[in-house]
Amino acid sequence: MQETLELILDYVRGAWRFRRQALITAWATALIGWLTIFALPDVYEAKARIYVDTKTALKPVLANLVADQDVNAQLNLVRQSLLENPQLEPLAREVGLIDARVLTPQQRIGILNSMRERIQLTVTLAATENRQEREPGSIYAISYQDV
Repeated sequence: MQETLELILDYVRGAWRFRRQALITAWATALIGWLTIFALPDVYEAKARIYVDTKTALKPVLANLVADQDVNAQLNLVRQSLLENPQLEPLAREVGLIDARVLTPQQRIGILNSMRERIQLTVTLAATENRQEREPGSIYAISYQDV
């Protein structure tokens, strides 16, 4: 036990002897780290995945429009409906991009168009994602990135 205590005291004395070098090294490392962190751009990203059953969800909407549409046309209809102003405006208002007392209608439209351009919408068929499930539907992967 005495040998272990002496060994620990030797380590403490050695560390105390080189305290200036240790402090200088720690401050230099911290300063370089802070500068690196502050140089990085602020990037905010949100992702979501939505399953849309194109056969049941769109059938009432498309019943009177056309006799039978292919899946791509149905997916384009869903894509357009997701990126329209009535869906984007409440979202922009919720996150604080649109403030009712400050913005003019032209500024609101500009902000919504900017959001629409930064939203990436990719579609994969549900059958290719889950091999056991052969349901006619698609999975929408929505991602938004703001710098």
